[in-house]
Amino acid sequence: MKSSKLILKMIAICFAVVAIPVLTAAQSVVPPTPIYSMSGLVGITRRETVGIHFTNVGRYTRSVRLYFLDAEGRILKSSADRVMPGKSVNIYMFYAEVGKGYDRVLVRAVARFADLSGGATWFDAR
Repeated sequence: MKSSKLILKMIAICFAVVAIPVLTAAQSVVPPTPIYSMSGLVGITRRETVGIHFTNVGRYTRSVRLYFLDAEGRILKSSADRVMPGKSVNIYMFYAEVGKGYDRVLVRAVARFADLSGGATWFDAR
């Protein structure tokens, strides 16, 4: 009789040890970690255009922010969107938008994205 009570107590302890971390993990929400993809500096001159294209090849909707930076890291142009699986977005920047008074302008393309399977959004509007 004592051994059966001891076995039941051991089973209850094992269940509690397993159940508590599982229930705690189910309640925690971890925001998606943004992923960056950045190009090197590209020079554009008169009558030239530079573009960024992003295609969501994943299974979840992704929130993406595409933007162009100048050589000092200042944002020249940006666009933010939610991209369904299998869909694409793009942004273009023309020399005339930034080339005022310069023969050649250096720009860098950046894509910042995360999957939204948890429904969270992470990019800030500028």
